[in-house]
Amino acid sequence: MSAPPSPSTGSSTPSMVDFYLPSMQKDHTKLKLQQLRDKIALRRSGALHTPHSTIQPGAIGRLGISSADSKLNRQSQVRLKSGSILMRMWRLLPSSCRMSAYNILRLIGDKLYNPQDADPTAHRLPFNLYCKSSGVTQSEIIAMVLVAENTDIPVPRVLDVIENDDELFVLMTRLPGVPCSGLMSEMDQSSREGVKNDLRCWLAQLRRLPVPPHAKVSDCLGGGSMQHRIASTPIGPFPSVSDVHEYILSHVWGPHRDEVLDVARLLSYSKTHRLCFTHGDLRPWNVLYHNGHLSGLVDFGSAGWFPEYWEHATATFCTSPWWKSMFFELFPEYEDEIDVEDLVFSVPSTHPEMW
Repeated sequence: MSAPPSPSTGSSTPSMVDFYLPSMQKDHTKLKLQQLRDKIALRRSGALHTPHSTIQPGAIGRLGISSADSKLNRQSQVRLKSGSILMRMWRLLPSSCRMSAYNILRLIGDKLYNPQDADPTAHRLPFNLYCKSSGVTQSEIIAMVLVAENTDIPVPRVLDVIENDDELFVLMTRLPGVPCSGLMSEMDQSSREGVKNDLRCWLAQLRRLPVPPHAKVSDCLGGGSMQHRIASTPIGPFPSVSDVHEYILSHVWGPHRDEVLDVARLLSYSKTHRLCFTHGDLRPWNVLYHNGHLSGLVDFGSAGWFPEYWEHATATFCTSPWWKSMFFELFPEYEDEIDVEDLVFSVPSTHPEMW
């Protein structure tokens, strides 16, 4: 039996495809391709127009910030500001002393708050604090500081960062509320409209953040980024939006490979997409809800500078139908881009880490 084709050749071996690709998946891809070809024809004829955005960047948020003021133009070392003299004095102590105190708080917090099946990397602590103890990057911390200082979005305030055994330990404030993922079935239409309106305000502010000069498609510090819908390891950075598109397409294979690439480029990847600050995982378990309103945005591990439609694509990956429909209402102008993402990720990949 011959080996699978290289993505760069554009050819495929039917017997291998039939072995690896279930018939239901092949039928779905074929149907999706036909639907998108019809859409392309309608776009060309002028019978189908792209809707306008419901989000106006710059309409909401604090007064102007410049690229020069952005945390992203500083050195990669995390520098913390605090209005508390006591906290500044505390951070003057050796990191080993502070870490010992935090470990005691973590043991107490695990006894009081954290169930056995809780996230082992995130811990609720006494005194309305929270910490993350592994898997944290400097980019994630920079993203939280950037959003906290330049928007009105409630995010955890970073209080201390310690390098501990080649990993970063982050102490931050705890936000009120519970994840939307546990409440969606209980929300009435009015509550859901409130969530959508709050998200619209947040997204307007995030998309208003100035893009650093010479920015790449990358995390907040110009490095590789964890994008869960694409791979289970960091990808990038990429010099341009077209480069990240070509990276994705280079791993598509199967009997419809050439058609998928043509449709993707015609309908989405040939468009000019500006870079925007992107949370990168704006799914309901990272959005907190309290007293009828959104109360917090957490987990900036996938944040960075990405094509303008990326927030929609990542927010609707493996989540509820209501959450997906809400983002289509927030970003109607990216219907083509999301159709292409659904198509591209419905076919097999030659990359062992890609979905």
